[in-house]
Amino acid sequence: MRRYLVWALIFVLSAGLFPASRVLSASDVYLVTINGESACRMESMGFSPIHSMLVSKTLLASAKDAIRKNCHSASFRFDFDYLLNGMSVELDKQDVEVVKNLSFVKSITKINSLAPAAVRTIAETVGASPLYEVKDQSGNFVNGKDILVGVIDSGIDYRHQDLGNGMYGPGAKVIGGSNFVEPKAPPLDDEVMGHGTLVAGIIAADNTKAPGIAQGAKLMSYKVLSNKNPDVMEDVVIAAIQAAVKDGCKVINLSGKTRRQLLRTFSLCSCSRTGNKCWYFSCWISR
Repeated sequence: MRRYLVWALIFVLSAGLFPASRVLSASDVYLVTINGESACRMESMGFSPIHSMLVSKTLLASAKDAIRKNCHSASFRFDFDYLLNGMSVELDKQDVEVVKNLSFVKSITKINSLAPAAVRTIAETVGASPLYEVKDQSGNFVNGKDILVGVIDSGIDYRHQDLGNGMYGPGAKVIGGSNFVEPKAPPLDDEVMGHGTLVAGIIAADNTKAPGIAQGAKLMSYKVLSNKNPDVMEDVVIAAIQAAVKDGCKVINLSGKTRRQLLRTFSLCSCSRTGNKCWYFSCWISR
């Protein structure tokens, strides 16, 4: 505990090292990571979840306080206190240089916007027929039972007859999720967009003629795209990935326009873990 809390002391002491007077300039969004192990990593090292989160939140709060005192343009967006130690923050060019010189800062990366994948037919997107024949070691067909899949997309229309027929929450096909576009609204797909519903149907649709690849799986809907705002910043996607991990998703699906775009987003998460918990990332690429 003492070793990790040393960073918090460094953060506080560094708060007065940089002058406040300067000329404001145009701002961009940056992912700022800080020194110290993430809560996720500490848990894999044997620390308790409560201890791990306490250390992570303490480090993050101290870092934000130091940045706030030294950077007049700083506008915080998302806290990343589990998969990695860091935050997304809007900064002007002068404050970017200030943040780079803070002793506790590990890295600072400019956040880009992500374009959604173009909607394609199921036949064009997935050649999945062989997957229906996969069996486990006992000879039973694998259908996704007891697996929770997080769909990071435009939301899921759980009103569809194959995806819950209006049911949402424990016991339903879509058991929960988060709306990062309109936080107070449910993570329901836009009727115009529909991409998240398409993906959810490929994964776990309850349809006898065209069942999902993992029909027995349960889904979590993380809405990051909207027909009103089709572009999404990378930090929003990272926050959705973190939410999916915290919610217990074993598989996380994210659609993107290019392989490089998706790999960059996943690399920013730095989400690695040892032990008996693991995550599988499924990426739909639009060509």
